[in-house]
Amino acid sequence: MSDADKWRWIQTIFTFGQPPTQDGVDRCAAFENFCLHAGSSWRDVELVSEGISVTGTDGSVETFDHLFIGCGFSMDPRGRAELAPLADHILKWSDVFTQPDDYRDDWLITYPYLTKDLRFIEKTPGAAPVLNNIFCFNYGATVTNAHSGASLSGLRYGIESLVHGITYALWVEDEQHHFKVTKNWKDVDTDPTKLMSRLWKLAQGGGTLSL
Repeated sequence: MSDADKWRWIQTIFTFGQPPTQDGVDRCAAFENFCLHAGSSWRDVELVSEGISVTGTDGSVETFDHLFIGCGFSMDPRGRAELAPLADHILKWSDVFTQPDDYRDDWLITYPYLTKDLRFIEKTPGAAPVLNNIFCFNYGATVTNAHSGASLSGLRYGIESLVHGITYALWVEDEQHHFKVTKNWKDVDTDPTKLMSRLWKLAQGGGTLSL
């Protein structure tokens, strides 16, 4: 699809959110003190003598001794030690796409803009060519490729793009060597008996093998 169509789909899908798995809900529901507040978020949090008081938008007030808070994640490559030195060179959606007013998302616009085989792209061609050898198979691939390595469905449909991209990159990098060998195929000793004989002697303690 075009970038505009990709953006429209992904931005809309992300507004729906993603519920927890049924297995996860069932495991929590096994505890008598479990309660699910569907469609509700937090309105207020206060430290009280009994613990931590949480007021929900549904009007409920509960007190807890511990809170486990999931607050999302960032797409800033500076947060990764291996990518931080290259962060300023990675092309992002904000560098190539102007989001329409009716489909705005200031988080998705920070995602990396990838190739179809999940490689990073340089913001300025030639400034950081090593990015062409780095594949992004995680949630960062979602906007460009509609899948990621962060879920089972992402693995199912994304692994083909990843494998194709890696094998293609390896082939192109060594293509001249492969062609040279193929062009001079008549000079290549393809008789397996000589190699097997040398391997047999080596197995019997008859010296070293040099290839």
